[in-house]
Amino acid sequence: MKQILFLTILLGSQYACQKEPTFPDPGFDTTSDVNVTVRRDTIDHYYLKADMKVPNGIRTIEILNGQTYEVVEEISDYNGQKDINFEYKVDLTSITTRDTTLYYTVRVLDKDLRTFNKAFSIEVKRFSEPTVIFSGLSGGTLGVVSQVFELQALFETGLYNMKRYTVKFDGKTIDQGTFETDTAHYNYSIVCNEPMIKGVDYTLSITLEDIRKDEEDQIRTESIKVRLVDMKRPVKVFRYGYDRRTGVRSLHREMSFAYNIDKPHLLDSIYGYFVRGLITGASYTQFSKKFSYNENNMVTGIVSYSNYNEVGGWNYTYDENSRLTGVYGNKPGQWDIVIKDWYEDGRIKTFMRDPQHGITIEEAPYLKSISGEMLFAESWITSRVRGITTEMTPIPNPLYNEYLPPLIPEEPRPSGEIDIYLLLMKKYGPVSEHEFDESLGVNTDLYKAVRPDIIFTYGTDNEGNLIRFVMLTWSNFYQDYQEYAEYVFIYE
Repeated sequence: MKQILFLTILLGSQYACQKEPTFPDPGFDTTSDVNVTVRRDTIDHYYLKADMKVPNGIRTIEILNGQTYEVVEEISDYNGQKDINFEYKVDLTSITTRDTTLYYTVRVLDKDLRTFNKAFSIEVKRFSEPTVIFSGLSGGTLGVVSQVFELQALFETGLYNMKRYTVKFDGKTIDQGTFETDTAHYNYSIVCNEPMIKGVDYTLSITLEDIRKDEEDQIRTESIKVRLVDMKRPVKVFRYGYDRRTGVRSLHREMSFAYNIDKPHLLDSIYGYFVRGLITGASYTQFSKKFSYNENNMVTGIVSYSNYNEVGGWNYTYDENSRLTGVYGNKPGQWDIVIKDWYEDGRIKTFMRDPQHGITIEEAPYLKSISGEMLFAESWITSRVRGITTEMTPIPNPLYNEYLPPLIPEEPRPSGEIDIYLLLMKKYGPVSEHEFDESLGVNTDLYKAVRPDIIFTYGTDNEGNLIRFVMLTWSNFYQDYQEYAEYVFIYE
């Protein structure tokens, strides 16, 4: 009898526990955060909205600062309610001239002190007006290392379309134009080439005008200072490689550069560099190159060393007019280069590469830089196939040696001489290189419709100093460009 009574009490107790009321956690119509963008032209207030379902009844609702989580306002008007369409008005009228992002969190607390949150991010765009935002500024001044530089700016007009723009440098109009298509957002760029004195501030201004149907068009002018500064000299360059198959990026070479400080007239000339190259794992090899100069400051020889042992090099010869006459290698696998003819200004016109096999270049290609210089565009970095540089960046190369002829008596790739070609022989880095096509000749404009074999991308700091570039080669296997090498510049 006692056992039956005990069992009855136990079952009754379990039944009583199961009958205790339980309430699910409070919740919203959706748990996802809200991210919206609004513009002050069309709205003065924004409402934080949330459909709340709180089976145990609302105790309080808190509006929190979404970044600091401080309580902005506590609302108790909904005490005890279980299903509401909540709205909270956010005043935007103080935001007029600057884009601002507001962050809020709505938190509901029920009678059992359980909580649920919903986050709101409101990007508030200022009133629409012509806006010019310059890239690369430092304290309102754009420092450049060359009078040839690329200016970049963002044009915006909000809800209205752009009408026209005018760019002035030191009061002189250097560019102007109108917009043929409706647009309120435009990435503008121009390569400037204006005479400047180092250390002097010049004013560069951009005037932008929009189009308004029912009111007067708005015009706005933004100005900055442009200052020519000294180009920094790199002390090291790190070269990285990328394995497309494994996705691994690894350091291949660490190059240190030495400048001639004993002879003032050669102060800007590199007279050697030292390379610490990775072979496998943590195993390294060391090699270097030393340059020699003649009385006219031209490079006459390059000696190569491996682990401090001389392993070869080559020599440059000149005539009485300082015109290059030949390049001669002094180790197996190299070939000679003999100059056969020149243009009137002393530039190489015709030369014989590898005379033993009779490879003659009748007309050397040149590419006109943005500063108006005719720069040597012959390239052999696509292996033994002749190549041509078809476009170059206006970014100056801080390692360029103007006294070093841009010819190497051996295949630059994969021998490693590509580092000399890209780092020391190019005044401006190449953007694209093509395999030479006899039908297109040396007219680089004709190559624009052809896919480049090699392309380059560049990165600079706020003063225009080159900090990195990446060389990408076309892969027939992947049918796209894959990274071949990345060069990172380190300055003092």
